[in-house]
Amino acid sequence: MISTSSQEPQQHHKKLTRAMTILLIIALLLVIALATSITLLFTIGLQVTQSSKSSSTTFFAPNNLFVSSLSEPCTCGCPSIEPTFDDEKKVIAARIVNGQTARAHSWPWQLFLVVQDSTTDLWHTCGATMLTQRHFLTAAHCVHGGLPPNMFLLSGRHVRMIDTSAADIHIVKNVYIHEGYNIFAHNDLAIVTSEEPLRFDSYVSPICLSSPNSPLLQADEELVVIGWGAVYGEPKNLSFPDYLQQVKVAYVPTSNPNCSRIFGSSFALHPGQMCAGIPGHNACRGDSGGPLMRRKRLVNTETNYYWEQIGVASLSKDCGWNSTWPDIYTSVSYYHDWIVATVKRAI
Repeated sequence: MISTSSQEPQQHHKKLTRAMTILLIIALLLVIALATSITLLFTIGLQVTQSSKSSSTTFFAPNNLFVSSLSEPCTCGCPSIEPTFDDEKKVIAARIVNGQTARAHSWPWQLFLVVQDSTTDLWHTCGATMLTQRHFLTAAHCVHGGLPPNMFLLSGRHVRMIDTSAADIHIVKNVYIHEGYNIFAHNDLAIVTSEEPLRFDSYVSPICLSSPNSPLLQADEELVVIGWGAVYGEPKNLSFPDYLQQVKVAYVPTSNPNCSRIFGSSFALHPGQMCAGIPGHNACRGDSGGPLMRRKRLVNTETNYYWEQIGVASLSKDCGWNSTWPDIYTSVSYYHDWIVATVKRAI
């Protein structure tokens, strides 16, 4: 028989108490680390007002869930390669149809989205923009009818050609289409996620998004549209560019008949839709899902700017081929809360 002293149970109890205390400390540290990681994931590329020194541009503001000051170095909307335009006044005298080739890699948040329709097996292409390393904003009609894994993103691109051996191809994991999307392109918005996180570099970085707190757009305010869509708008003779195109357009308020009556009295614009264009300056087929942007000055600077996405390309009446109608975009600020909620739950 093995005998033990009366002190051994007490010593054993003290050791057990110390071990439990250490385990609790480790668990607490892990929880803090996890919370920090989640916060970092959602603040990459997502801007909110933090203080009086921050930009008035906000993104993901509800309950101040995501807080990141907009100061140099930019966390979003600041390309390493500055966009340039043809003339010194920075006014493009052409449209994406018959438009101007963008400076290579000067729009690092632009992605090329390729989708196979699950019903027809046909492939089509759209644009998309980077919000985080795994979350991308596009138009609902671009991904409606498509199913992963027959859907992929190409990042850091300038050329339109698809090279299936390239390392910049990313398989889409999940698709989140706005619940109210319909055949009239109301609520024409979707977020897709990638299987693996993309790596940020000079050619790949996120765009800032507008929110209800962003300054209101003014009539004729200068905006920019980019995409790999058709460069020749004749419906029966569309042709597509080899390189990413860009064009400056103007904001057209929904109160303007050129916007409100673009598809006639039987087609009423949804509150989440907006118009932009200049007669003969349009987006076209293949530009859908891409960004409508404006340039904004960084706080406390005179020469430095960043880019904010205010719309997602949705509809064009005829690519400016035979009319002076503007194009229809999905308003980013209008869907601020939906984007917040979707990015939070998207995996």
